[in-house]
Amino acid sequence: MTKEYKKIYLKMSLLRIFSRSFILLLLILFSYVIMSYIEQINLIIPIINIPLISLISIMILAIIGIMIYRIFYDILLLLPKFSKILNIIFKKINSDFETTIKRILYDIIILISMIVILIILMPLFAKIPFIGIYLSTALSLLALAITILIFWDLGKIVYNKIEALAEHIAEKLE
Repeated sequence: MTKEYKKIYLKMSLLRIFSRSFILLLLILFSYVIMSYIEQINLIIPIINIPLISLISIMILAIIGIMIYRIFYDILLLLPKFSKILNIIFKKINSDFETTIKRILYDIIILISMIVILIILMPLFAKIPFIGIYLSTALSLLALAITILIFWDLGKIVYNKIEALAEHIAEKLE
C-alpha cells in the first residue's frame, strides 16, 4: 500500500466512525422524542399479539446495537494504526519496564474514560421511554465486561512480571 492510500484509508475510517457515532446520537434522540408519542397509541399487533411500542422498541434497540457494533468494529480496525502512531511518538521508550508501565497506564486511562462515559451516558439513556432501561442496563453490562477484561489484563501483566522476577532470582541463586 502506498502512503497516499494509507492516508485516504485512515481519513475514510475516521469519517465512518464519526458519521456512525453521529447517526447513533440522532437515533437515540429520535427514539427519545418519538417513543413518548408512540406510547400514547395503545395498539396491539393482532397476529403476533405484541404492543406496537414493544415492537418499535425492539427494532430501535436492534438498530442501536448494530450501529454500536459497527462503530466498535471500525475502531478495532484502526487500533493497530494508532498503536503504530503511538510507538513512533514514544519510540524513545524501549525498555521492558517502561513498556509495562505504558501498558498499565493505557489500561488505567481506558478505565477512567469508561467511567466518565458511563457517568455521562447513563442518565441520558435512562430517560428514553421504554428502551432507556434496556440501554442503560446494556451499557452497564458492557462496562462491566470491559472492566473485567482490563483487570484480567492488569493481572496478567503483574503475574508475568512476578514470574520473570522469580525466574531471574532463581537463576542468580543457581
